[in-house]
Amino acid sequence: MSLICLRNEPGVGPLEWEVEQHGWRDDLIESAHDLADDLFGICELDIELVMDLADPRFEFQRLMRDEADVYWAQLGWDVTDGEGKQLRVMEYLSGPLLCAVKRLHPAARFTRADEAWGAKLEADAKQFNAGHRR
Repeated sequence: MSLICLRNEPGVGPLEWEVEQHGWRDDLIESAHDLADDLFGICELDIELVMDLADPRFEFQRLMRDEADVYWAQLGWDVTDGEGKQLRVMEYLSGPLLCAVKRLHPAARFTRADEAWGAKLEADAKQFNAGHRR
């Protein structure tokens, strides 16, 4: 099964690069909130207003680094940089992403779900066909 690569979603790469170069400045944190809202319909600030982040459904916060990759992959997402490290932007996108995937917040949704689903289906079909060619 193909995973949705967060690093390929619009805005993620540029923000990741900026954070890598400059660290989390106030303007980049604001950009992260805007990006979360664009991708998932909510940002961390929205979650904090209606949910307790200590809620057991936010179990990903207690996972070790490699366990987190497996956790997100089981939910259909690749949240790495493609070279084995988790994206830095996950610091601000993980809560909104979880809310969208598990429908934990009424306004949360993956705004590009139809496009991602189509791309995932195409990748799975190519993988299937490649495995069945003689």
